[in-house]
Amino acid sequence: MRPEKPARAPLAPVLAAGLALALLAAPFVPALFPAVVTVASVAACALAFARRPSRPLLLALVGLAAWLAIALAGAWLLRERPLGGLAWVLVVLYMVPLPVIPWLYWMTFRERRE
Repeated sequence: MRPEKPARAPLAPVLAAGLALALLAAPFVPALFPAVVTVASVAACALAFARRPSRPLLLALVGLAAWLAIALAGAWLLRERPLGGLAWVLVVLYMVPLPVIPWLYWMTFRERRE
């Protein structure tokens, strides 16, 4: 097994500060909250990609970004229907990702595929 190259140090603190500021500001502009959460989540995952760039990991991150954007858009659209919105958030944003995201990340490792 070859050692992974270390993450670029300047990227992580800048990204973390930007994400923290965006997430703090997002509740004051509710219409932008789904977009900010999506971008912040994907940017946090991109730190893993910066450390271990690979096509499978890129595809997993793109898939996660698409799922999160669709899930948050659905929650936003169902905000007027309390039970439907709650069910959507619990199932699509909470229960489905619990097994899917770790499995998807596991699928990106080369050792598993060989």
